[in-house]
Amino acid sequence: MVSFHDVTIAFGNGVIALSNASFEVPQNDFVFLVGQSGAGKSTILNSIMGLHRPKTGTIEVGKSGTKVGRIKGKKLALLRQDIGFVFQDFKILPHKNIFENVLVALTVKNISPNLYKPEVMSVLKSVGLQDRLYEFPIQLSAGERQRVAIARALAGGRQIILADEPTGNLDPKTTWEIMKIFTSLAGQRTIIIATHNNDVVTSLKKRIITLEHGKIKSDST
Repeated sequence: MVSFHDVTIAFGNGVIALSNASFEVPQNDFVFLVGQSGAGKSTILNSIMGLHRPKTGTIEVGKSGTKVGRIKGKKLALLRQDIGFVFQDFKILPHKNIFENVLVALTVKNISPNLYKPEVMSVLKSVGLQDRLYEFPIQLSAGERQRVAIARALAGGRQIILADEPTGNLDPKTTWEIMKIFTSLAGQRTIIIATHNNDVVTSLKKRIITLEHGKIKSDST
């Protein structure tokens, strides 16, 4: 579902954010990206979304192997519709209730309005919030807001789920509750999570890609 072939990403100030990176993530694989701040974890996630174009190499995303660095406009927008992104700071809309926050993710896809409510209910049930439809973010704990963000990322059958430090703002107990949701998706979606949480990474025993100064240092299970 995701392939990097000798990818180098350089920013306008001359900083090399990613250097000659090569790896493949098969469909429904579960991968952790680990490394210090600035190692290149977020750069990889953002590049999959088409936010950074490779200076050299190619990035292919999706079953059809779309070359991300070569598309723009409507084609890039269509690609992004099939990718769910979970942020450290949730990025849910404070003026919309839970149902409406998830619904936003469906309105950008070519889905019949008749299917909106069943789909929203389905993904909210998967994160344990099916009974909180009309509450607003201010009424939720940090962990519950992250559950909303995960539900939004899943909505519409998105097969690639990216998460950038999804437990960075959560306490240890809530961290494990959130990771339990991600692990329940293993084998159903392609999941790539960037994290600093060594306890989570070592306990879950998933594939680990370790980055250091923009280079892949190791790739192991």
